[in-house]
Amino acid sequence: NIIDYPIDGKDATTSWRIIRNCIVSPQSLESSNPQYILSLLALRPSTGRYHQIRRHLAYCIENPIVGDNKYDGGGEFAQSLRSKGMFLCSNALEFPYPLKSVERNGLITSSNDERYGSGVIHDDFWLDVSKNISSDC
Repeated sequence: NIIDYPIDGKDATTSWRIIRNCIVSPQSLESSNPQYILSLLALRPSTGRYHQIRRHLAYCIENPIVGDNKYDGGGEFAQSLRSKGMFLCSNALEFPYPLKSVERNGLITSSNDERYGSGVIHDDFWLDVSKNISSDC
């Protein structure tokens, strides 16, 4: 799925897909046995606008991030989860290689990604950068 909706008058695009849904019935709420669906999403913003992921999820698909006290809508269930922090994290960051003469991307992964190990930058990214700094940066 793709959200293509401007933020602050500028183009903003986020690709997303559902990885897993979970139905929860919080017993701590006073409502009569409400049920909520929580979803684990894979998100990939192709632009980098201020609070882009948070705003796109809350405003465009009306499913804010759990624990987001700015964009969660303030409902009873949302408020009950705010003390646990915002449920937003990244398992990898990919960015363009900083040298114009090199056609590849850098990739940083989290320590939770068993494929790559702990917080590593792949393809000897920094080693290559330090060797190849030139006027074409």
